[in-house]
Amino acid sequence: MRKKRLLVHHQFPHAAYHVISRVVSRELVFGPEEKAKLVSLMRRYERFCGMRVLTYCVMGNHFHILVQVEQKPENADQMSDTELVDRVRRGHGKAAAKALEIELTSMLRDGLPHMHASIKAKYLKRMWNLSAFVQSVKQRFSTWFNKHHGRKGTLWEERYKSVIAMGPEAVASVAAYIDLNPVRAGLVEDPADYEWSGYGEAMSEGRGAKFAKQRLKEALCDRSGSLLASEESKRNHMEWYRCWIYGRGVRRGIKANGEPMKKGFDPKEAVKVIEQAGRIPAVDQLRRKVRYFSDGLVVGTKEVLEKVFSEKRDYFSEKRKTGARKMRWGEWGELRAMRDLQVEEAEQMS
Repeated sequence: MRKKRLLVHHQFPHAAYHVISRVVSRELVFGPEEKAKLVSLMRRYERFCGMRVLTYCVMGNHFHILVQVEQKPENADQMSDTELVDRVRRGHGKAAAKALEIELTSMLRDGLPHMHASIKAKYLKRMWNLSAFVQSVKQRFSTWFNKHHGRKGTLWEERYKSVIAMGPEAVASVAAYIDLNPVRAGLVEDPADYEWSGYGEAMSEGRGAKFAKQRLKEALCDRSGSLLASEESKRNHMEWYRCWIYGRGVRRGIKANGEPMKKGFDPKEAVKVIEQAGRIPAVDQLRRKVRYFSDGLVVGTKEVLEKVFSEKRDYFSEKRKTGARKMRWGEWGELRAMRDLQVEEAEQMS
């Protein structure tokens, strides 16, 4: 029996979830058209479900989304028909919204308030719900993909994975991890050139650029203890974030054939980018792709992780006494993870 997913946004509204999902065969089946369609559906259901996608990246066989669940209004159950129809229009399109409007109106006209309430409850159940958001995006995309390619059957591999980013440093680090994916994969040299990512969209001249920049601003600036302390740095958050990405994206290690163990930026190029931006962030973290951001369950400072552990004590075994675990394979400053991956891997191999 699979374990219930850990959700903390009710107790910690600024927590962000790093969601990862892969296609069942892991073949590179997503081209430009498929990537654009997935991004479009993500944005539509983001508006309908009450989510805030801080950044994202769609690769050839999987996607990453860093998403924050909006706080559910106390009077959500009293949402007006007009607002509900508007949300459906933004998420499902004009035809679905019109059909819902007609249905709700007819229920009231025919004296069927219980049916009217039941219809609204069905839609409200999917709002402010992380699983419903991811499920809607994946199911809708699967339907389109199978029809478009003349195939049948399951598209996605198992259920999605999620890691919780707690605190401003964890959120900024996971965001950079996500936006570095196309560089690590050798698809682009500059993450700004990758069209199907939050940072790439923000740096483009497309119609979604302004919105993507705003979401990154929310990720970096609009949370207690933000790493961008001054008003000037907040105004220049995109320049700061570019430094942050390049600081974490330097290629590391050399294989026997002379190739880097982890693809990334040339160290000289990274220094050049950072210096041109006029500041050098205190970047001491190991500059490579790390599993803590995809398998660490929760990432944040020790203090924050202990609060999560206390609030969600029933999620963990009785033997467990504390929440935070030191992150290995690099110097991570104050960041900790909820899982000790080295210990878990050793247990799995024994």
